[in-house]
Amino acid sequence: MPPAVPSFIISSSSSAHLTRKSSTSPEYETQDIKTSRPDLSPLKSWLYCLRKNAYRIGPRRLLMTKPALKQSPREPLPTPALDNSSIRNSYTIGRGETGVLTFEPYKSLILPFWAFRTVDIARNSAEVLWGIFESYCERGDFVGADMTRKFIQMGMTRSRRYANHKGGRKYAKDGKVLDKWTEDDATGQRAEKEEASRIFKEYWQRCTRDESYKKLKDTWSAEQKAVERRRPSRPAAPDTVKR
Repeated sequence: MPPAVPSFIISSSSSAHLTRKSSTSPEYETQDIKTSRPDLSPLKSWLYCLRKNAYRIGPRRLLMTKPALKQSPREPLPTPALDNSSIRNSYTIGRGETGVLTFEPYKSLILPFWAFRTVDIARNSAEVLWGIFESYCERGDFVGADMTRKFIQMGMTRSRRYANHKGGRKYAKDGKVLDKWTEDDATGQRAEKEEASRIFKEYWQRCTRDESYKKLKDTWSAEQKAVERRRPSRPAAPDTVKR
């Protein structure tokens, strides 16, 4: 349900000022919204400004607009690992989606295309990420392909987490077990997150079965073993035990 509409004072000039009447409602902030609008009644004026500037009002949006779907990148994403050996050699596959939100610059390159709020958004995001994955494989960038695979896998696991627990968390900060979905929610938000998880899972399986990806992974793993052999071994720790 959208939040209750607050009472705003709207001036009749071309610059509409949306101001809280009560200081006890901190979730709406004072905003100066400049518009070139005709002379309208207070209600129509408020609706006009709200439609034009809803994204600027307070920390929460007042209109529950349909989120925009992700668009595929106009140009192929950069391949930093192919141009910088230090980036390539510092990457680790790890377990599951390890490092997906920490390994730069790939995290910042791929993250804007990742989303799973609804089934349509999840399907759109998975398709866009799959295109990015294929692009990295075609150009021989294993690090980019594997990071994209991790984002797809994270879409699967995060959606599943939200399907199992309200708010996506099993435990609160104090250690208490949070509420699970009720039977009434089985056909609502829970089912939606389950379907989103299933969509991402299909694309994740396609990634892991992709022949180009598997060849790049084998080549990269062999290179990393060679790099490890060339690195000087660490000197043994001095014997500090008193005899």
